[in-house]
Amino acid sequence: MKRLWFLFFLMCLLPELHADHIDRAQKVLSWIKEGQADSLVARFHPDTRSSLPPSAISKIWLQLEKQAGQFIEMGEWQTEQRDTLLMDQCQLIFEKENVRFVLLTDTNQYIVGFHFNPVSQSLPRPVEQAPVKDYVERDTFLTHGRIHLPATLCLPAQTCHKVPVVVLVHGLGPVDKDGTLGPNKPYSEVAHKFASKGIATLRYDKRTFVYGARSTEIGSQLTFDTEVVEDAIEALRLVAHCDNIDNKRIYLLGHSLGGMLAPRIAMLSDTPISGIITVSAPARKLEDWLRTQFQYIAKIQGSSEDEADSLTQMVYRRLPEPYRIFADQYNQIGTARGLHLPMLLLQGGHDFQLQKEDFELWKKGLEGFPNTHFVWLENCDHLLREIPEMAVPEIYMRPGSIAQEALDAVVKFIKP
Repeated sequence: MKRLWFLFFLMCLLPELHADHIDRAQKVLSWIKEGQADSLVARFHPDTRSSLPPSAISKIWLQLEKQAGQFIEMGEWQTEQRDTLLMDQCQLIFEKENVRFVLLTDTNQYIVGFHFNPVSQSLPRPVEQAPVKDYVERDTFLTHGRIHLPATLCLPAQTCHKVPVVVLVHGLGPVDKDGTLGPNKPYSEVAHKFASKGIATLRYDKRTFVYGARSTEIGSQLTFDTEVVEDAIEALRLVAHCDNIDNKRIYLLGHSLGGMLAPRIAMLSDTPISGIITVSAPARKLEDWLRTQFQYIAKIQGSSEDEADSLTQMVYRRLPEPYRIFADQYNQIGTARGLHLPMLLLQGGHDFQLQKEDFELWKKGLEGFPNTHFVWLENCDHLLREIPEMAVPEIYMRPGSIAQEALDAVVKFIKP
């Protein structure tokens, strides 16, 4: 399933779209099985087709059977609405293991992306009584201009006073408010665990998740600001006026791209914040960051570094020009230096999407700044989950929990 992951990560870089019906999903699966890359690519949105290499797509099924064995049969299809997307999925029975095929499509019947997840063979767990929740959630909307994003305010269940709040900012690609990736929902997990420690959170669907290719119609040309920064600033404004929130203790937590842009969000925000937390935030330029990921995937697949560099160039050059210009000009460390705000930076040693160089660049750039803390978690991946070895792309399709050491560090930063 290795070649497949190139496609999955390519789609994570692009604005997403929405779905159709099961017969269409069956047709897509048949194209994958038969290696009909041209038919498959034609079903993607016109803005993204040129970014998809047909040569890699045509080999997906061969790679799948090489790993899972000969295909035997297909199970029943299931359909689930995911906000603006429809998700069709079915279980595929192979000789060596079972695999779940997942297809995401948009309201215009364009393909957003697809992937194959290994199906766990573990025995069902005995039914346990649900624990009493130590949090309450209020659904709301983050609204400004033509932007209308579903959001959730998560609060401690038992509190008689105002509490600090953390605004959660997404990573790269179209992401929902829970940060859903396979079976993992790291943003909702963080929100619930923070609530148990007396800390509120606000999380919201990313603009490109809600509007997909229409994001530029709803807002303006795609840049870091229209993809991430503007909505995060509005989220800070929203929490400052929420009941039960101490508006003198507002924190910003950015994951991945969100951490990279956290200094810019703080700089442009008209809502005073008490500190910045970055999780797995790159210190280098976007193009260098992408190259790191593609080179690692190429290495574990037995491809050459030249092939990875070529793919990096192709993906990066397919991004809108205003986006690339913005990305090339942005200096996250320099921006952070100008803020003089308390900062907590966390990164994992088993994160294949970053390098230790990123962590060291942050440390060097902010050396000597008071109230700046760095936490290196040797055995953690990009989601700060403890894993025994360097992560591979498939790891995101396996359930896991955020490391307790990471959670403790954030709670201590907010409530020393």
